[in-house]
Amino acid sequence: MKWPSLSFASALAALLLGSALLLWWQHAGMNRTLRITPAAGHRIEVIDDRLIGGGSVARHIPMPDKWRFTCELSPQYQWPFCELAVFVGKPEQGLDLAGFDRLAIKARYRGVGSHQMRVFLRNFNPAYASPDRNETWKVMGAFLVPPADGGELELPIKSFAVASWWVAQHKIPPEHASMELDNVPLIQFGSSTLMEPGHHDVEVDYIEFRGKWLSRGELLLLLGLIWLAVIGGVVWRHLRSSREIVDDLLGLATRLEQQRLDMDHAAHYDALTDVRNRTGLLDELLAGHGRCTQMGVVFADIDHFKQINDTYGHDVGDRVLQQFAATLQSGIRSSDYLVRWGGEEFVLFFPQISLDGAELVAEKLRKSLHQAGWPLGMTVTASFGVAVCQGEALDAAICRADAALYRAKRGGRDRVVLDEPQPDGG
Repeated sequence: MKWPSLSFASALAALLLGSALLLWWQHAGMNRTLRITPAAGHRIEVIDDRLIGGGSVARHIPMPDKWRFTCELSPQYQWPFCELAVFVGKPEQGLDLAGFDRLAIKARYRGVGSHQMRVFLRNFNPAYASPDRNETWKVMGAFLVPPADGGELELPIKSFAVASWWVAQHKIPPEHASMELDNVPLIQFGSSTLMEPGHHDVEVDYIEFRGKWLSRGELLLLLGLIWLAVIGGVVWRHLRSSREIVDDLLGLATRLEQQRLDMDHAAHYDALTDVRNRTGLLDELLAGHGRCTQMGVVFADIDHFKQINDTYGHDVGDRVLQQFAATLQSGIRSSDYLVRWGGEEFVLFFPQISLDGAELVAEKLRKSLHQAGWPLGMTVTASFGVAVCQGEALDAAICRADAALYRAKRGGRDRVVLDEPQPDGG
């Protein structure tokens, strides 16, 4: 191919070198961090289950360079807990953590049991939350076990998930039920469900959010625009309409469009299981409709998944999630929807189906799990909660299916439980 002039070749060489340097810099640098320490003097509160009839007692121990709290965990309440709350901003002026992809924490844990704890990021959005009631702020949590030597632990932000109990308790509509990190005024450190009754002592030196000033996708898009601008300027200056140059530009546009499609797919589909996420559900299923008719909603949750992760490791747990999603997907119609709701919890949507029909499909899927081949020859079962939307808001049917799933868990797991829809009255 003959370029119009030496200036074009020089510009191309400069673009290639500049692009390579920017890509290397994005990989090796462009790091941004936000560290939060006790020295900042944020307001602190301790919370325990005495507010709801429990007997656990949490105490804050002031220290100049650490957040420290102790917990006398009591089995008096069914789900005992202690928490330390750090208010890092006002509700309307919280931290914007949307550009970070990792969280690092330096903590030390002393006490009985597994030493597992939880970190909660609480996002405020006036669309569903009240500034003077922090229980309405979105709950996004992750489990972690601090190193025995009190060293630093890093975990990906994608390991956080919105608490389904919070969504159900506050009747959050689906468009507000996904992760939000653009306004976080509160960070909490708390006990986990694996904590044993007794004395627990937790110290946190700092929590740090890490990421890149530009993501790889944003940098590629920027480079693509620069390439188009420079190439277009050179071609315009030389008044050249070479067919070869036009083909190159079309090829570049095609690659940019493919990158856009790939990024769109990544935003709407779960990276691990390649089924829809909540964003994909909203775009494809709701399509602006506030109410639904004859829509089956089925919650499916893997039984004892935490035990699988603890026994075999997270790599095996990921393989179980992939096999679980594939088994469900193969057992439904092409017009149905399978959505990863969070963690080991999935939701299926069946258009134009009765409650009996939805129950039959759920029972078929439950039995198919018994026949599936699982990693390491293990046995995997799941519990199902079934509801049907009858001219009501979709989020109401989702909450009823979630409640039915809860009863399935309480009833012994590996079963299908129905929830009759209630008249809307509107």
